[in-house]
Amino acid sequence: MDKQAQYSQLIQKRKACRLCSELTNPSVYENGAFDKEEHIGPWTRWQGNLDAELMVIGQDWGGEDFYVTYRGIGDDENATNKTIRELLTFIGVPIELPQRAHGGSLFFTNSILCLRAEGLTGRTKEGWFKNCSRVFLRPQIELVNPKVVATLGFKLS
Repeated sequence: MDKQAQYSQLIQKRKACRLCSELTNPSVYENGAFDKEEHIGPWTRWQGNLDAELMVIGQDWGGEDFYVTYRGIGDDENATNKTIRELLTFIGVPIELPQRAHGGSLFFTNSILCLRAEGLTGRTKEGWFKNCSRVFLRPQIELVNPKVVATLGFKLS
């Protein structure tokens, strides 16, 4: 099976997942209005190259309100997004802003793929990381098989 077919199966598996009862799967939030068929999560809409040499893994997408406000894509002015762009540009890997880029040359994803009701700075739980990492993150890393994996600010509360 080719990469795209494997990735599509992983996306469908994520859409059906209900392992973390305290989180909301984007496929059901707002009737799935901003959950796209071709991406496992919102960050992958920004940078989702299955042949990327660099994979960046964030903690989680954040809150339900942020997801709806930015229509499941991301805020060009978000501090995390701006910092990532600046750092990548500094090392000679410029990327477009989230609202303009689709696909990209890198692969971005989150360790937790569902949404928190509490917002961008809400708490996270170890079980959420364990569930999503085992079922979705590891398979993404194995599928993309990047040369470099960079992780950002993981915090349990």
